[in-house]
Amino acid sequence: MAAGAARKAAAVLEAPPQHDQISHTKLSADDEWNLQQERMYKMHRGHESMHVEMILIFFSTLIIAQIVLVQWRQRHGRSYNIGLQMVPSNLQTQLCIRCCGLFGYHIYTEWTPFIFQNQC
Repeated sequence: MAAGAARKAAAVLEAPPQHDQISHTKLSADDEWNLQQERMYKMHRGHESMHVEMILIFFSTLIIAQIVLVQWRQRHGRSYNIGLQMVPSNLQTQLCIRCCGLFGYHIYTEWTPFIFQNQC
């Protein structure tokens, strides 16, 4: 009798509980967190392959861009040089606009409450 009861207990312990059968009111905080993590892992299964695809696309884009730049320089040297002269000035202009915008936003958010506080 004891061996049969031990086998039943072992079978019950081996089988994981089904999500439909779990009462959420009886779970501890750790068990609830583990259950949520398990659901999240099941929902995002196969997500790692997406990262591999993104890395392959990134590297292939870099290689193709390098080939295009080399071909452009070999076939149209003058326009290549003019284009490369325009890139740094364009980047400097964009950086200046962004920094001025951030500085202006900082002044607006920091000084506006101070100004309106002293008007009353």
